[in-house]
Amino acid sequence: MVKRDTCKEISSALKHKQQAERSKVIQTFDRVKRKLYKRYERAHDLGKKPSSKDLSFEAYYAWLDAAAKARDDYLAGTLTAEQALAVIEAEPEHSSE
Repeated sequence: MVKRDTCKEISSALKHKQQAERSKVIQTFDRVKRKLYKRYERAHDLGKKPSSKDLSFEAYYAWLDAAAKARDDYLAGTLTAEQALAVIEAEPEHSSE
């Protein structure tokens, strides 16, 4: 049996996509989150030699917490787009395990 998305799931994803199209902050958050998560994933690939760009679990989630708060504060109107983007685009501490 094929699993079909419910209207609630579809509308939630559509709303996020529409917000992202209107807001550079949300677009940037989504793009940087994907990029940094891939750096975190590659850091734990046992067949790869360590790199200066590798991110630890702690570094990735510290950045994610700060960036998500900045995005939410921007959407609530307590931060400007420039302030939110400064936090979101800040380079996290590089570390490898």
